[in-house]
Amino acid sequence: MVRVSKDEIYKLIFEDLITAETDLKYSPRYGGGRPYPESASALLARVYLTYAAEHNDTEYYELAVKKADAVIPKFPMLENYADLFKISNRFNSEIIWGANF
Repeated sequence: MVRVSKDEIYKLIFEDLITAETDLKYSPRYGGGRPYPESASALLARVYLTYAAEHNDTEYYELAVKKADAVIPKFPMLENYADLFKISNRFNSEIIWGANF
């Protein structure tokens, strides 16, 4: 079995997440366990950031900032930190992608 290069793996991850941004069709804030297009965007921002750090690539730093700037306003923080841990807030606005147990 031939090993694939790390850059090829990154390329595949980028492609998959970009596709997920457009193909995920769940209603906004439908409930826990379902990824939203913004979930893919948030993960893509993180992968861009990781790639940029590993390759010292300013283009990918800029892509990470652009994605993060688009996602962050859609998941506003709760006013009270303790509210994060209340059962009644299990589907709160801070959750980018959560699992419903």
